[in-house]
Amino acid sequence: MHFAETEKTARAKLAESEAERASTEKELTVKREALEEARRKKAEKKEEADKAEAEIAEYREALARADDDVNDAAKKKAELDKRTVEAKLRASELEARAESDEKKYEALRRFEKATDFYYKDASGAIKPVALPEGMSISKNSIWIGDYIFEDVNKDGVINEQDRTYIGNPEPDFTFGFGNSFSYKGFDLSINLTGSVGNEVVNWGRRELENPRGNNNILKSALDYAQLALIDPNGPDDYRNIQIVGGDPYTCRMAIAKGTDDSNYRFSDRFGEDGSFLRLKNLEIGYKIPYGRIYVSGANLLRFSPFDLWDPELSSWNSYPLQRTVNVGLQLNF
Repeated sequence: MHFAETEKTARAKLAESEAERASTEKELTVKREALEEARRKKAEKKEEADKAEAEIAEYREALARADDDVNDAAKKKAELDKRTVEAKLRASELEARAESDEKKYEALRRFEKATDFYYKDASGAIKPVALPEGMSISKNSIWIGDYIFEDVNKDGVINEQDRTYIGNPEPDFTFGFGNSFSYKGFDLSINLTGSVGNEVVNWGRRELENPRGNNNILKSALDYAQLALIDPNGPDDYRNIQIVGGDPYTCRMAIAKGTDDSNYRFSDRFGEDGSFLRLKNLEIGYKIPYGRIYVSGANLLRFSPFDLWDPELSSWNSYPLQRTVNVGLQLNF
């Protein structure tokens, strides 16, 4: 009897243990499934993160390609501008050469006193200075304040035979510089052009500095030589005339057209140094998200001893090269 009760108790405990074991197995299964679910979600998140990283890398690569395209476009534009300027410069040089190939008179100085109308030759004999053909010493002809020209062939008269080649339109060298730079988010492209050693005709001065001209004139045209009598009570004679004002190198305002034509004849007075340095193009940019902002300019600066507006102009009445400034925004979508 005692044995049966013991067996019954043992079986009850075994059943209870089996139930606990089944419960534990079930709990472990639930936890295992939860762990697998967590691992699956973690794997999905990692996959999404890797995909996002790949998209970011692809976007960065696209931005880099876009930057390279912009820089390449800027370089090509600078090279095109350089070639255009070189072509214009060459055309200007050819035209200047054509003008310079025409012979000029050589202006020596002004008649400033009566003795300038005469000179001593090698033998000491006093002779008259050569005057323009058909002209004489007179207020309506050649007078104090008019120009003395070189008598090249020494025949005692100034005419077509006294024209000679003066100056050289060929530059010692021409140059250009173009480059692009970048630093962090900034970029810069620059193009410089220039010419050194050539002489050009400043035809504009011939037309615009003549106070008797029919065109608009420069302010410097008012600096013509001012004449007055040495002795206010003396005769109106070239021996009694002096220059009292005006630019020390300009002639008087002539009364007669023939005198005016003589003073403003095509001479070395209008040949000038045509050397120059020009800041042809400049562009500064800065990268922003999804794009770039920039400021660009053309013909911003010019350095030259040339007396008028531009030594590159093909003729005196051509429009000067315009200075332009642009502000822009480039967007990438």
